[in-house]
Amino acid sequence: MHNTALIREICGSINQETDKQKIDELLLLLNSVILNDLEEARVRMEFLRSKYAIAFGEVIAGRSPERES
Repeated sequence: MHNTALIREICGSINQETDKQKIDELLLLLNSVILNDLEEARVRMEFLRSKYAIAFGEVIAGRSPERES
């Protein structure tokens, strides 16, 4: 998740590129990488929500899960 080295590399390439078509291609690639990272984060958050739903619900309600035992 969050391949910062790849994102930095793409941004550096965009910054140095002079060909508009190549810049457009790099921007599409950057968008794709970011969307992939967002989807991965969404999937991980959904997993955590389903796995720890009771604990999250208690924390949101202002109760500590440890005290309820």
